[in-house]
Amino acid sequence: MRWGLYGAILAALGLAWLDPGIQQSTPVVHYLVVFDLSLSMTVRDMDGQSRLEVARAHFRRVLPTLPPSARLSLGGFVGKTVQIFLLAAPTEDPARIEAALDLMDWRNAWDVGSRVDQAIEDVAHQMVGSPLRLLSGPRLGGYVRVLPVPLNVFFFTDGGGLDVRTELPEDVQAWLRRSTRWTFIGLGRPWDSPVPDPDQPGRCLQDPGGRCFTSRLNEENLRAWAQALEGRYVPLSRNEQALPTYFHAGLRFGEPVPVHRRTGWVFALIALGLFLADLGTAPRVGP
Repeated sequence: MRWGLYGAILAALGLAWLDPGIQQSTPVVHYLVVFDLSLSMTVRDMDGQSRLEVARAHFRRVLPTLPPSARLSLGGFVGKTVQIFLLAAPTEDPARIEAALDLMDWRNAWDVGSRVDQAIEDVAHQMVGSPLRLLSGPRLGGYVRVLPVPLNVFFFTDGGGLDVRTELPEDVQAWLRRSTRWTFIGLGRPWDSPVPDPDQPGRCLQDPGGRCFTSRLNEENLRAWAQALEGRYVPLSRNEQALPTYFHAGLRFGEPVPVHRRTGWVFALIALGLFLADLGTAPRVGP
């Protein structure tokens, strides 16, 4: 019997090494993670790092913790629009995600400012699949959805300026509440800091009168948007350790998709249990 036990241990170890997988059907989780690419995100008011650097670093730590059924789209917004950097389809490919993250930089921006309100409206347009007025307006043929529904949206931003609205038409807001889960992640400090001049290192960006442009974390905007969309506002400086939990809690799920799950760890535990059982039944040699 002991030789049979040894054989079972070896077999379990072999299966653990092979790490076979099984197919399971699991509800898909579609994420859209959007990074503010405006010049204000270059302000280095987060322990000597820029707001954008901190946002990317924390998201890279979150990536390995996402569920197996996660499908990810990445976007960058500046001015009034959101550009999707993974264009073909939401992906789970780490190489494509890393390549897109490398593009998240103000140098790839095409506008100025942080119109969070219009970026939100642009996300809604890309979910509906039409550039025309949402929901109740006319539709043009030939447009396809860039983003899936339902969707979990995470915005890394400093909140924009005083020109940002904090509401959309009621029918649009109601549709977004039903179809999306919004989490606004605030970056920066709630006091004015100079915006660096990208062309002159060590100097601030100046207006025609020679005064430095400044930027601060606009928590008022982000709290108002979180309330309007029944979402969440998370100031990163106070929630660094808890950030991964927001990517798992309170999500919206889509249709089930097949997910390949590894089972090698199960066989490793079986081998350990058999080994411990063998130790418990081994004859004791006494004096």
